[in-house]
Amino acid sequence: MFKEKRKLKQAYRKMIAGLLAACMFASLQTNFAFASPNEQSLTRLPGVVVTASSNLYKNNSGKTIDGNVSGDNYTWISNHNVRPHWLKIQLPSEKSISKYVLHHYGVFGDKSLNPQSFKVSVSMDDVNWTQVDQVERNIYDVTQRTLSTPVTARYFKVEYISPEQSGSGGGTEARLAEIELFSSSDAVSTLYNKAPVLTLNNRTVGYTGEPVNWYADGATAPIAYKGGVDYTQIPLKYLYKRRGTLDPFTETAPSQIGQYDVKAVFPGNETYNSAESNVALLTITKATIKLSLESQSFTYTGINVPMTGGVSYPIQVPYIYKYKALTPGATWKNAPPIEVGTYMVKADFAGNDFALGAESNETTMKIVPASTKVNWPELNTLLSGLTAKQNTPVDTVINGKYMTSGMLMGNGTFGVVSDALRNQQSYFLASGNAWSYKKIMNARLTFANGDPIVPSPPSPPPPFTFDSSNSILINNQKDNEANPQNYSPAYAFDSNEGTEWISYSQKVSQTTGLPRPLEKWVSVQGREPFTFNKIELKHHSVLFPDEVKYNLYNYDIQTSNNGVNWTTIKSVTGSVYSSVYSNTFDFAAPITTKYLRVDTTTPVNPQYATLHFPNDMTSARITDINLYNNGSNVINPPKLDNGRFSHERDILNAEIRSKMEYNSNLVSYKTWVADDQNAMFTNVTLDSSSSGPQKVKIQLSSPTTEGVVNATGTDRNVIWLTRDNETGFVFRGATATKVIKGNYQLGADNVIMLTLNPGETAKIATVLYTHSGLKVPAGIGSILVNKDLTTVKNIALQKLNAITEASIDTARAYHLNWWKNYWLKSYVKLDDPVIQNYYYTTLYILGCAIRQTPDWAEQPNVVGGLNGLFNTNDTSAADGHAVLNYNYEAPFYGVHSSNRTDMLQPYYADAVNSLSFEQQRTAARGYQGT
Repeated sequence: MFKEKRKLKQAYRKMIAGLLAACMFASLQTNFAFASPNEQSLTRLPGVVVTASSNLYKNNSGKTIDGNVSGDNYTWISNHNVRPHWLKIQLPSEKSISKYVLHHYGVFGDKSLNPQSFKVSVSMDDVNWTQVDQVERNIYDVTQRTLSTPVTARYFKVEYISPEQSGSGGGTEARLAEIELFSSSDAVSTLYNKAPVLTLNNRTVGYTGEPVNWYADGATAPIAYKGGVDYTQIPLKYLYKRRGTLDPFTETAPSQIGQYDVKAVFPGNETYNSAESNVALLTITKATIKLSLESQSFTYTGINVPMTGGVSYPIQVPYIYKYKALTPGATWKNAPPIEVGTYMVKADFAGNDFALGAESNETTMKIVPASTKVNWPELNTLLSGLTAKQNTPVDTVINGKYMTSGMLMGNGTFGVVSDALRNQQSYFLASGNAWSYKKIMNARLTFANGDPIVPSPPSPPPPFTFDSSNSILINNQKDNEANPQNYSPAYAFDSNEGTEWISYSQKVSQTTGLPRPLEKWVSVQGREPFTFNKIELKHHSVLFPDEVKYNLYNYDIQTSNNGVNWTTIKSVTGSVYSSVYSNTFDFAAPITTKYLRVDTTTPVNPQYATLHFPNDMTSARITDINLYNNGSNVINPPKLDNGRFSHERDILNAEIRSKMEYNSNLVSYKTWVADDQNAMFTNVTLDSSSSGPQKVKIQLSSPTTEGVVNATGTDRNVIWLTRDNETGFVFRGATATKVIKGNYQLGADNVIMLTLNPGETAKIATVLYTHSGLKVPAGIGSILVNKDLTTVKNIALQKLNAITEASIDTARAYHLNWWKNYWLKSYVKLDDPVIQNYYYTTLYILGCAIRQTPDWAEQPNVVGGLNGLFNTNDTSAADGHAVLNYNYEAPFYGVHSSNRTDMLQPYYADAVNSLSFEQQRTAARGYQGT
């Protein structure tokens, strides 16, 4: 009885609730209009007309209302030669429009071809238009927008501002797969999936020591970029936690061996709904190492010859080589062989906590006799005599893009330019992989006088001053075009073939199409009248032999006693001298004057004046103007060498030595770059004749460049500097310096203050560690970044702190042996000392700048652009670009003929990787290629 009453009560309550709900629904219906979510687009009405600014081939505008978004054949594409790009819908009659949906190219194709910005307008009469919406920074495949206020219109137009994404590499066409217009703001397009479907599959990966970021092969969604990091329509966030624990999910990617739960989360945005994937299992196991060994051949040196450069592997492990002679009963040994012969060799890894053991294939290793044509004592003597030496100090480091003086060293991974000034020794460090949008340097290490500098007595006024037409043209810009460099007129009179004076260029006449005949000149003025009987004029081709066309064409050599009235003492007309490096003019009677100048209005042959670079062709160029009187250089007489300054490059031992005065104390430097690590070692010695202790200020610095973040600091007894560029090709580099032996104190501003006693030598070590590449692959062989800047800095500190005096001695022995073997690869002896010097100097520069990637390198060697590994600033000539033309290839022309084929490997790798990149870029543009 009780149960029956309760059932009646429940039925009665349901009835009352139903009546109330019905009443409420009826009331709501009287106040609101409900639209069907499946409302048909207005563009599907009969009589709709579509027109566009242009059509590319068969991709006409009518395809935007066919209800199909499956490919190019159903997509409108405009002609890139017809601008602006627009598409217009004409409805059969005036309609109310509350919402529009645009299905861009990315719904089925390359997402970089989605429009970046566009605006939407409506009209009643196709004459008077009103803008109702504008979209900026679009990255989505589908634009679904509700207008702020519904409009009534018959015409609807989309006008493209930026029809493609920035840097897409396309032809800047507008593309649209489908357009939909709705009267109701609640209408839903049925042509795309608004709710992302995120799916994670279980993964098992081998240990690498680096975080396993799931995006490398993770969540997939029909409307998301797969594997995208920087540019993704659905910015997936991956969350991790160790499996079987109650730990919360975090964004920290795991790196240690174990099992982890992973899920992908998308918070949603104005175009797509939020979504969350299933929880997948990520298993990190011990790495499986595959050691692959190739045969190698070495030249006999009389010492143990260890196998090098033959093993490839997915991650670096501490493998060892084992060797066995080809004799019956021979056993595997760890010690490398010494004697000439053929040996079996293999690489062996015992395994550890992070990787399984592995053994490579067995191959052969040969030690061949040194060529009987190579006489090492004779070659040693020859190379010792090719030491380049600078005995005259200079006061400036860099002029424009070029150095007044500089000497090079390097190990194929990073290069060093040494610069010795009057009282300062600098080393400019640069790695091949240091890039922002142009080539940049890594750091400048400076050794300077740390004691108060004793003022020098005032110098007398200079005996000569210099001027040029540039000083006048600067204030007369309407008649010339400013040359980007300020080439000092003193360069024309410095007796230095490494510098030149270049005049400003002038505009081309709009009437004749030729450069205006504007006077250009460079002059010297003596404080007192000077006398000469011979003039040597060295042309531009002395500095750049392949640019003879820049040599002076017509010019006058003139003298004056007041700088106003000029007398021509030599006139050159036509191309008689334009094809030679220099001209010499002797005068029967000595000439005494206070001013001398070279004047021209036709600096180059007119036939070159309208070449591809007309501005360059209107400049006058002079490398040197040397005046002699009875054989003595009038302006630059020989300077006496007092033995208190020198800067020399020793190519035999691949080291640079210098000495200079700090006040009256003589300080000398000996520096070399290691060949088994990215380290530079410097010995600093105070001469025993010094009157007392000397302080030397050691400092790390770098330029300030847009887009590159610099940071400096100290870590216990180390000073460090980092440079970070995160745009495009990412570069992260760290330089660290410490005193290995010597008395010092750390100071402010990233400084070490070293104190030397007479006769004492201090040892300084500098480590360079870099990490660079792309965040997302751009072709086969792409170098990717996986270490953050903090890790890069810490690795540099770790490597520096591992250096001891004993390890420096070991590195020194390896360094000398590497260069000895390098020189033994080929040998020439020529009767012409100039060509012979050029041959060996060029080989030395190649040995410093270009090498096969060594075993100890964590990333492959790269050529480093047009300047190789040698950068003294962030504004190098041609921005240090890496361009695959003859400028880039020229350093490799002689590697085969000089028996150094292995040096071609970095160029070969660059060429192969570039081919893959270009193939991928071609495919992304819709071309099949060949």
